[in-house]
Amino acid sequence: MKKKIAVFGGRIFIDIFIEKDRFVVTSNQALIHLANCYQIDNYSHLNMTSSRALELIQKLPMKILYTDCILALGEQELEDPMQFEINLNLLLEFLEREEIRPLLVSLPNQLYGENAKKIQDIIDKFALSKNIAVICDDTTNKKGYYQVRNDNDMQRAILTLC
Repeated sequence: MKKKIAVFGGRIFIDIFIEKDRFVVTSNQALIHLANCYQIDNYSHLNMTSSRALELIQKLPMKILYTDCILALGEQELEDPMQFEINLNLLLEFLEREEIRPLLVSLPNQLYGENAKKIQDIIDKFALSKNIAVICDDTTNKKGYYQVRNDNDMQRAILTLC
């Protein structure tokens, strides 16, 4: 039986969206190709926030369904880093209680500004304090960080970490 992974994120994991009342498939293939190895439930959408992810995760029978959970959050929360920190902590505590391994994804490196830095610092803080691996698109020497540059790198990182 294939391992089951839940994904909660924004545009980095969007593989289909609606435009002018039509479904459009994106060129993002990172998760599609992983379906050969894992069963992936992708709850990502363009406006995914940590609040929405928390709401969904608490409603789903996570422990029954999933062994791992990818969290690629923060992009839509640049206006309120403090709320993001609260929600990310609640998400990680929930996953820990349910014995589901989290995998964090850093903010895209093209996001700049003080609040983007605060959000990334929050992700880094939880990754370090809770010993959680992080997928990032920036060069780093941080322990537990895996750099990805394209869909193939993303697939390899997920295969290695999940």
